[in-house]
Amino acid sequence: MASVHDNLISRGVEVKTHDWGLSVPAPPAEISTLDEQVAFVPLFDGRPLSVVSAVENATRQGKLPVIVTDRHTRSDVIEILSSPIAVEDIIDGRRQFYAVEDRIRLTDGSFACIDSRGSLQWSEVDPGTETDSPAIQLTVDDDIIAVVDSIASLSCPGPTPSAFPVRYKRSDKQFQVFRDERLVAQFGTVTEMRADGYRPAPLPLIPEHHLRHNPTLARNALLAIVDDGEVTYESIE
Repeated sequence: MASVHDNLISRGVEVKTHDWGLSVPAPPAEISTLDEQVAFVPLFDGRPLSVVSAVENATRQGKLPVIVTDRHTRSDVIEILSSPIAVEDIIDGRRQFYAVEDRIRLTDGSFACIDSRGSLQWSEVDPGTETDSPAIQLTVDDDIIAVVDSIASLSCPGPTPSAFPVRYKRSDKQFQVFRDERLVAQFGTVTEMRADGYRPAPLPLIPEHHLRHNPTLARNALLAIVDDGEVTYESIE
């Protein structure tokens, strides 16, 4: 952020410092042509949740996001923030969602689990459904593992245990794995559980859940790329 701060000052730009980053009340045209204050927010890695959180930090302040990154994560950030923002892909009209590290807590206090190895993918079930909270499904190598009735049901209180055939919970200092109602395995640590082929089901990154404040500003996010102390500014096409 020091390089960005110095670059802005060298351009004669008024800069305000905050605990979340920098703000510029009147950005020059070479940074933004929109009539909006901008917020420069640092990015520490190129993971989807990190990128989306950085954008939300700016829009929460009512400001146009300028994500401060480097040449190593530039392409990741552009991919995540390109239209449609924070959607991994659209196949046959169905949105494909990024997976994030958060676990999925079920209504009985257990957590969703997967006992299949392979590539995970969250996606909408039916692209033709006219609803703000469509059903979504989790697949592993195209095999359907779980179906959740609506995006909204991922939040509190969470999906019911019946949505996931395999789940786990902590009991008596053990991680117990259940298939339906039957205890099938138990482990001392999550690492041991993963090593035996059981992994926590990741939460899908749903854009409308994470970009709640001024989505118009979010869709117009910009980049500040720092490379060896030099700063360049880019729009996201």
